[in-house]
Amino acid sequence: MSADKLIQEYKELVVSCLRHLELKQAGRDEAKIEQVKLSGDDDILSRWLWKIVIIGGLLCFLVLPFVFAILGTIISILIVEVLWIVLRLAMGLILILLALAIYVTINKSKDKD
Repeated sequence: MSADKLIQEYKELVVSCLRHLELKQAGRDEAKIEQVKLSGDDDILSRWLWKIVIIGGLLCFLVLPFVFAILGTIISILIVEVLWIVLRLAMGLILILLALAIYVTINKSKDKD
């Protein structure tokens, strides 16, 4: 199986899960349901990537470092070091998702032209 086909299958799986989640969130609002049904795969993927990047970025780069600094004075330094390592991994993941969000958004706008 080629890598492009595998990536496309994973993208379709993720988008179908996100579309199902948006339909579930829409509830009985017909306008939102229609908007979700008319949205393309790249639109849904881009929208969710930006949500994750913005919320996750604020959390990982602003809130959690202050929380861990305060926790460093209260709990064991070993536990805080493990938390910092996990936070750095989360920061790296957010940066990767930011690059992916930018790529999907630019690619989406090129397809419309």
